[in-house]
Amino acid sequence: MLHDVTRKLVMTIDTTALEFSSAIPVGEHNAASFQVQLISANGSLTTFQAGLQGSNDLCNWEDISGATLSPTTVPSLTMHSGTNVLPWGFLRLKYQATAASATQLMLRASIELFNKS
Repeated sequence: MLHDVTRKLVMTIDTTALEFSSAIPVGEHNAASFQVQLISANGSLTTFQAGLQGSNDLCNWEDISGATLSPTTVPSLTMHSGTNVLPWGFLRLKYQATAASATQLMLRASIELFNKS
């Protein structure tokens, strides 16, 4: 099942920025993958990383896996391969960006839940 967790999020970055997607319940699924697309960027974006996080109580989040996107190629799309997520009841994405000077970034992202045998 594909969940669009972030649609056209605008991140304003002075030197660093941290944002999160909405959380989704894992349900009966036991694995997940994600994709992130940088739609546009202005200014001097240095790095952009996206990571999958898991939680059982929606308060305490643990990093599961991550991917780095090339800030020089916009628009760009990165798909992260599946990972087992059994211990967690909820998932979300964490976005981190750094820039040499003030910049803005627009992105979209989705999480796909599936069953791994």
